[in-house]
Amino acid sequence: MRFAQAQCRQFFIASKAQGVPLPASGLARDLLIQQSLDPRTQSIGIVRLTSDDITLDAFSVERPDGFYLLDFSPSGSPQDSGFLRLANSLGHQVLCVSQTEITEEPRFTTARTIWSHRFNTIPAAMRLAILRCLDDQATLTLHDVCSAVPGPSDPVSVVMAMLCTADLELVEVLSELRSNTRIRSRA
Repeated sequence: MRFAQAQCRQFFIASKAQGVPLPASGLARDLLIQQSLDPRTQSIGIVRLTSDDITLDAFSVERPDGFYLLDFSPSGSPQDSGFLRLANSLGHQVLCVSQTEITEEPRFTTARTIWSHRFNTIPAAMRLAILRCLDDQATLTLHDVCSAVPGPSDPVSVVMAMLCTADLELVEVLSELRSNTRIRSRA
């Protein structure tokens, strides 16, 4: 006998989303992961856009240079001209992202690798030691941080988890992870 499985809606939760669960799966979730790990992104949210004849929910990102609505389309050009018109009429800028941009390497693999550590426990002593180490130096390589803070947990896993909690950020926007990858504190 077969049982019908209820479709489970996946939610994206990140510290830059201020604890608000955002409905996302597939490449839209990967896009939100990349935005969460991007040092230019200050916050992520969802915005309801309404006009006389249409209501839309759109993902939004806030960066130092402005507030953007995310438009995910396979081609990279605005998917829905109605969305673009509505966003522009309400004074919002649109950041259009293509499937190719999301899956571009090494960004795609780096984001997924880091995000796989999001549930790792971060011992308080290690968190403080890493942040103190980065207070002394503006930026350090991943190798330098892990050498300065040896344990009790695996320091690489703790640094990855701290990237997910937005305590730390990558200096380069999701480049390949190496021992010379530069990180800094967000504080």
